[in-house]
Amino acid sequence: MVLKKNKSSKFILPMLGGMRRLFFYDTLLVNCYVGTDIDKDCIVLVYTYSNSLLFNKFEKAVLRLKSFLKAYETNEYVIFIFNIPTGYKEEYKKFINGKYSKFLLDYKLQILEFHDQEIEDTLGQILFKSEKRRTLMEKTLDANISEDSELYSIPEMKDEIFNLKSINYEQHFENPA
Repeated sequence: MVLKKNKSSKFILPMLGGMRRLFFYDTLLVNCYVGTDIDKDCIVLVYTYSNSLLFNKFEKAVLRLKSFLKAYETNEYVIFIFNIPTGYKEEYKKFINGKYSKFLLDYKLQILEFHDQEIEDTLGQILFKSEKRRTLMEKTLDANISEDSELYSIPEMKDEIFNLKSINYEQHFENPA
């Protein structure tokens, strides 16, 4: 399953901390989601199954994270479910509503650091409503874009929710807390 990374992978995954490399972003991560058809208001990471030593260490570390809730496993995928980490519920709601520029400054910078991007890069232009991006969008769309408008489309929930019913899974681990 080779998918283009969705908006949750760009804006929600950084809530878990760390950097892209730590989360196998460019290798094993299929996508990040804001829920499943069963689990609501959470963070879901879907990985291509790997029995590599490094991924096994990663899996053990994930199970110890305070926000870890449960995991599912199939022959093809490992799926981790997390609670929204403390202090990020408002940022999560802003994401759901496509209000990227309304994220707190610290969270905007955390997103950029996670993805190793600068304010001038695409994500930075979205987060900080770059005039350069607005001008390019106006030219591309042949339309005027209000300065109040976000410069990235609102998340399509069909792309941001993982459908567990579409795969044959078993619950793998659950946080006993």
